[in-house]
Amino acid sequence: MIKIGDFAKMFDVSIKTVRFYEQKGLLKPCFVDVYSGYRYYNEKNIEEMTVVLNLKSLGFSLEEIREYEPSKLEQKVTEYSKEIERMKNKIHILETFSKREGSISKMKKFINDNQVIGKWKLLGVAKHQSDAEQRNFVDDDFNIQELYFLPEGQSYWVFSWTKGYLYINDVENEYEVKDGTLYVFLQDPISGEVNKVAVFENVDHKEYEIADIVLQDNTDVPFVEDPEISGIWNVVDLVTTKDQFIPGKRYHKTDLWLKKIMVSLDGTGIMITRQGNNDFHYTRGFFTPFCSRGTLAKYEYLHANGKTYLIVGWKNGDYIFGKRIPSYYVFEKEAN
Repeated sequence: MIKIGDFAKMFDVSIKTVRFYEQKGLLKPCFVDVYSGYRYYNEKNIEEMTVVLNLKSLGFSLEEIREYEPSKLEQKVTEYSKEIERMKNKIHILETFSKREGSISKMKKFINDNQVIGKWKLLGVAKHQSDAEQRNFVDDDFNIQELYFLPEGQSYWVFSWTKGYLYINDVENEYEVKDGTLYVFLQDPISGEVNKVAVFENVDHKEYEIADIVLQDNTDVPFVEDPEISGIWNVVDLVTTKDQFIPGKRYHKTDLWLKKIMVSLDGTGIMITRQGNNDFHYTRGFFTPFCSRGTLAKYEYLHANGKTYLIVGWKNGDYIFGKRIPSYYVFEKEAN
């Protein structure tokens, strides 16, 4: 048996800490001398203390440790995953404001609005509020078919909010709710004037998390070798539809984020971007993850003028949140 002092030294903690864990019901000495009050510990106590300290280092509360069972680990993983998403959103907001001098002073304090929390479906877009209320909609390129107001103003994709305001790509748009219908007064980002009104109907008032609304593909696909994909592919264009690409002509005029990809026969690949390198995998006809985690990007070949081109759908936030592929990267195979 091990005395309390030696037991404490084994774990580099104080005797007071050992007694504290005993008081909280996390540890029970194997033997207590009823006359002297001396406490003694054995191998089972060493295992118990190891579990307590490990769980504590992983962020478990004393109450969670006391009620611990293996299934709790998965719950903690889920909890931390959600916290990571919340921190990513805060980082995104901070990065956005850091690039816009003085804009932090325009950031409104979050005020809750329970009536908008949940999912909304687009009914249409009108030129004026009176037309919106009468459902006199016009053809418009506004393509946000679904809108989510997450609890506590949490941001996702290009959206964040506070009571009375919906931010889209950091542009402040007022909203109001009438008879269960949501009216968003869309502000022109250049002129600052409201030039149209988007009308949404409520689907539900569920308190969604980002994980609930992200579209994910089935990436559990078997590896099938594709000898033609092996090699170095240089980016030559970025198009919004595949038929916009014309070999020898450039549709996208500005510098592109993605530069090249290098693909090996073993199913692995490296993406070279302005910000560094990213790994991905391929199976015949698909890359994963090519842009966003949990996506399967289809690739196809185009042979023209004696050259081989590769066209790949770019599944960014527009896809995982907006359910549409906004653009396609086009690559030309580098000669051996």
